[in-house]
Amino acid sequence: SLGDIPSFEYMHDCKSAGRIIADAVKEGKKIVIHGDFDADGICAVSILWEFLYKEVSKKLGIDVDVLPYIPSRVDQGYGLTPSSLDDVIELGAQLVVSVDCGVRDRELVNRYRKEKGLEFVITDHHQPPVDLDDTLEYPLVHPMYPQHEYPFKNVCGAYVAFLLVQAIKHELKMDENISADTRGLDLVALATVTDLMPLVGVNRTVVKYGIEQIKKGERVGLNELIKVSGLNLGDIEGYHLGYILGPRINAAGRIGSPIDAVKLLVSDNSKVCVRIADILNETNFERQYITETGFNEAVDIIGESTEEKIIFVANKDWHEGIVGLIAGKLNEKYHRPTLVGKRDGNVAKGSARSIPGITITEAL
Repeated sequence: SLGDIPSFEYMHDCKSAGRIIADAVKEGKKIVIHGDFDADGICAVSILWEFLYKEVSKKLGIDVDVLPYIPSRVDQGYGLTPSSLDDVIELGAQLVVSVDCGVRDRELVNRYRKEKGLEFVITDHHQPPVDLDDTLEYPLVHPMYPQHEYPFKNVCGAYVAFLLVQAIKHELKMDENISADTRGLDLVALATVTDLMPLVGVNRTVVKYGIEQIKKGERVGLNELIKVSGLNLGDIEGYHLGYILGPRINAAGRIGSPIDAVKLLVSDNSKVCVRIADILNETNFERQYITETGFNEAVDIIGESTEEKIIFVANKDWHEGIVGLIAGKLNEKYHRPTLVGKRDGNVAKGSARSIPGITITEAL
């Protein structure tokens, strides 16, 4: 049940992160939530921004100064980068809260803390580096922090952000108990399925109650996305999150504007939501077309069967946002570790998919 979900107090640094954010809100500091461009990162940004801007503003009777930010996949790449942090400084950030990224960026974070005076709260769920220790100079909210693991380690970035919200509620004397009506469960469910988390333990619970929340129809943007996808609200199941709605959210981060997807998920304006849902739907059709085209071109290059132990194929015309999807389809067809790249001058940027028994990062 939702009452069985281990408290935020069991998530490393969640309590101290909640305190820092609550203090920043009270002091009127400008907070920028730095996310990632996939569905998990988009949902995580939406959960935290909506809570701070809407619920906390109402509770404290102030306008919380908080902005969402997601970098460009093509121009800036994944996670925290000098380019993305320069962007948030330009936005006037005093406190940066990362969601779904940042666990491996200690050197960069410390540089911007010392040189630019930025404060950081890092929240992530990706594999931490092996040299992570207890001497970090900033909070790192993470379910796999060595020797401080959360009882359920395989959770998505949006779940981590959702628990952080409960920690902030604790600091601000708001109701921190998680119930079927707790705002954000719907987005945690969407992120959990799209980020391929194992549907056991807390993941199964949040997906179950999150789908029930979606069916209540209280999130305007999701309602419009469901409509434009040809679905009925009452029919929504896990399958629809993974194969119908999730890809439309992901398409924004792959070949469109991921901040559009955030706007869709947090807006109460039905006209805005209808317009963005249409854009995401069209973007997804385009994503499907260019993925299929790229896959067919790759098969032409490789051939119908291959004796190679590993596949590595690149093309200057492929979109950087879909090389991972092409790699996945090639991986399914040939059952080989597969690397797919987009050539750009002397550089090829790529993505990899592997098979059981071969860890592609170790191989690289």
